[in-house]
Amino acid sequence: MTEFYETFSLSGTEYGVELIVRNTERADEFDDFLNEKCFIELAGYKPVEDGMIFLFGQASCSEKVKALIERFKSSAPM
Repeated sequence: MTEFYETFSLSGTEYGVELIVRNTERADEFDDFLNEKCFIELAGYKPVEDGMIFLFGQASCSEKVKALIERFKSSAPM
């Protein structure tokens, strides 16, 4: 389970909350989860080597993004 959380890292910037997912397959699954289960429209995306940065923007907070990660974890196949 620790490996699951090591894949995700949050940071706050002047532009809002950023979530880095350091696994391309997991990033794709998380993107599907956001679009199909949560209907969340993000401020943007940035591809990174072996993953993706999800930009939640200034309207979000770290606690809400952490809650989304928990929901994803409980619904994602391990």
